[in-house]
Amino acid sequence: MFYQSRETSSPTSRTRISTRCRPGPTYTEATRQARRQAWAYVEVLRALPGCAGAYIVSTGPELGIRQSRHLTAALPLHDEQLAAGAIGPESIALGAWPSEYHPGSGIPAEWQLIGGNGAFGISVDNLRSTDTPNLFGAGRVVGGGRRIGASVRVLGTAFATGQAAGVAAALTADGSFAVERLQTALAEQGAVMAL
Repeated sequence: MFYQSRETSSPTSRTRISTRCRPGPTYTEATRQARRQAWAYVEVLRALPGCAGAYIVSTGPELGIRQSRHLTAALPLHDEQLAAGAIGPESIALGAWPSEYHPGSGIPAEWQLIGGNGAFGISVDNLRSTDTPNLFGAGRVVGGGRRIGASVRVLGTAFATGQAAGVAAALTADGSFAVERLQTALAEQGAVMAL
């Protein structure tokens, strides 16, 4: 189950739950709605030949938040980077998952492939806060456009940006931050920053 904030909604499989990201009763009702939908899916499956005994093994303990807040990055990622598939010399991580954008309730997901060689570069300034030099974001909180954000939020890219953000924060804390030093440290750890 996924929960998406703002005025948009969330897919449970291909179904969305429209709600705002608020605590308490709103979130609880969204969770209940998602579980009702899961049981409705089971009833549909049971009507299919050979599926009369279908049942739910388990559901997630809570709704997953697809998207909520984003870092105001020193250099936000732009949707055009996804189409171009460019990897610059200052890349510290790669994004390689196509954009899986969910535009709204009841509207099918829109996929956009990455141009070029199928990956785009992410720089440390895409992860760094614009006004707090020792604050770095990773994964779904990285600042930028919606479509490229729908590519960056996936696990592989979240792992890569998380590793880069952690190393960048450590180098910043000891006063030795430089992009080249960050790239060297990441390379020593086996990070992929170029194709």
